[in-house]
Amino acid sequence: MEDIRRRPVLVIGATGLAGQAFARALEQARTAFTTAARSGAEHIVDISDSVALWSLLERVCPTKIINCAAIVNVALCEERPGLSWSVNCDAVGVMADWAQRNDASLIHISTDHYYCDGDRKPHRETDPVFFTNLYARQKFAAEGMAQVNPDTLVLRTSIIGLRGQASPTLVEWAIDAIRRRETLTLFEDAFGSSIDVGSFAEFALALSRKGVKGLFNLAAGEVYSKADLLIEIAEQMGVPLVDPTFGSVRSLDPPRATDLGLDVRMVEKELGVKMPSLRDVVENILNGAEVA
Repeated sequence: MEDIRRRPVLVIGATGLAGQAFARALEQARTAFTTAARSGAEHIVDISDSVALWSLLERVCPTKIINCAAIVNVALCEERPGLSWSVNCDAVGVMADWAQRNDASLIHISTDHYYCDGDRKPHRETDPVFFTNLYARQKFAAEGMAQVNPDTLVLRTSIIGLRGQASPTLVEWAIDAIRRRETLTLFEDAFGSSIDVGSFAEFALALSRKGVKGLFNLAAGEVYSKADLLIEIAEQMGVPLVDPTFGSVRSLDPPRATDLGLDVRMVEKELGVKMPSLRDVVENILNGAEVA
């Protein structure tokens, strides 16, 4: 019988924001792992090709799959629904099916794009969901596909941080714009519980090591607006915002959900720790950034 302890962890989507964070966390924990992505990883794969993805899983034979791959561009999901479905949904079904057949676990990263009720509250895992765009529909469908394998951990979240690629993340753009003293537009009606990606990866692996399964919110410990985030970044950088303007997320097309706060009491109880505050989230990010 094959020794499962000798099988590696496989990080799919390893060159993205979440994938890089999981790779760092696994390396720090001295856990055997390997990486896969469309380019720049140990294994090159286009997960929209189900046959190629299954072949990769057969070759690597991981003990755990961490799925960090997704098409998160809301507009692209609307423009190319077939492609986005193949990546956001079909690929997840392949991972879950393979994992179930081969005694492997799966960590699947979901989203917080399900809420638009206008009450700015943190939403529990059991609260009703609403779909304002195709991306949200696909990610919700993928949650069900992932849980075909009973040894699956599905994490609803919003992650922010530093990716270091040509296309900047929200935080990378904000740090650069604040440093350049540019005028920013602050969205006061877009609420969420975004967590720094480093903390997210560490908490996710802690849950997995405990053998936790099912659906959990894994996010910051408070609900805050996009405006609050940019103001906090500027304050911690010690750079005043220059004549900021104010906008509304409702002006964006395709439409976005507005109230994405996540209730994290379940994960806090499971891990016995408090999730980071907005101040903690920004501090964790800036500790890894050149902000002078």
